[in-house]
Amino acid sequence: MHELHLHPEVFDLIKNGSKNIEMRLNDEKRKNMKIGDVIRFTKRFTEPVETLDVKIKDRKEYNNFSELIDNYEMKQLYFENYTKEELLNELCRFYSIDEQNNNGVVAFEFEII
Repeated sequence: MHELHLHPEVFDLIKNGSKNIEMRLNDEKRKNMKIGDVIRFTKRFTEPVETLDVKIKDRKEYNNFSELIDNYEMKQLYFENYTKEELLNELCRFYSIDEQNNNGVVAFEFEII
């Protein structure tokens, strides 16, 4: 089982079924995550701790978040109220351009189990 931490608003979107794709840097931790594996999402900053288990249905790798976003509708990523530029700026708060270029990025499609 793999573990990933999520901000409360993103966790809640997954829990209510509105979001089923998670985008991350394709670092060593994520390179080991395969179709069929289970991810345990943990909701950050809350007590008691809340978790949610999902199963990876699909995994797609891209060179950077710009390329990833070009392959999905914003609604699929649950950022339909964002422009591509706004979403890229948000993602760059967590992952620098250098990190993206060195590691690539990955999109996990999943289902709640």
